[in-house]
Amino acid sequence: MENIFSEFTRQFISGEWREGSSQNRYSNTNPYDQSELVSNQLASVEDIDEAYQTAKAAQVEWGKTNPFVRSALINKIADAMERNRELLVNILVAESGSTVAKAQAEIDFSVGDIREFASFPIRMKGEILPSVIPGKQNRVYRLPVGVVGVISPFNFPLYLSIRAIIPALAAGNGVVVKPAIQTYISGGAVIANLIEEAGLPKGIFNVIVAKSSEIRDAFVENPIPKVISFTGSTDTGRKRIVWLWPWNVYRRGEGRESWAF
Repeated sequence: MENIFSEFTRQFISGEWREGSSQNRYSNTNPYDQSELVSNQLASVEDIDEAYQTAKAAQVEWGKTNPFVRSALINKIADAMERNRELLVNILVAESGSTVAKAQAEIDFSVGDIREFASFPIRMKGEILPSVIPGKQNRVYRLPVGVVGVISPFNFPLYLSIRAIIPALAAGNGVVVKPAIQTYISGGAVIANLIEEAGLPKGIFNVIVAKSSEIRDAFVENPIPKVISFTGSTDTGRKRIVWLWPWNVYRRGEGRESWAF
């Protein structure tokens, strides 16, 4: 399997594959036999900030992109996933311990969801609604929030990352993802490959591979992301982003905090 993992030794930041600036490395292993698949120089707090800064800058033009163009690009991610199905199955089996059937199911779920998410840009319509106050109107605008931070888990790593990353991109946002470190390839790095292949703008999507013990709360406390999508344990959610089931999206506004349902 070494040949399919050798390209995943770097972080994906600012549209480039490069070494993380942490002093620590991580050895990604096969959970079945503990053999090393690949090692990665981890990201630092500075890398996280750069990823967010890059996503913020790239989002300005991405959010203005014609909705039909955005929709077509999102569909190309699903196309790329279909073309690379065998590679994705092999990665999921070796990195996450998936059976072939479970890996195929993850890919099927992901492709189906991406096709649906591709409709989001065209569905972001404004509305004028009646008001309970005579002579008044309620105007509804559906706009990108800016940058979304995604924390995804180790189980079903491909699908549970896709279901948070792709709708955010489809809606015109920039995204930075921190996948579970033990499945950082299937939960983040290989998705970056698919997004590159689809031709999305550089910098709009970034992948951070880091140990929580090193970066602490820097990923969620950075002021740039306006939404944090978190899928993980209740204990971690309570400690870091006050997670509330079943909604796993937490919105941070300017000078306030609120749930985004």
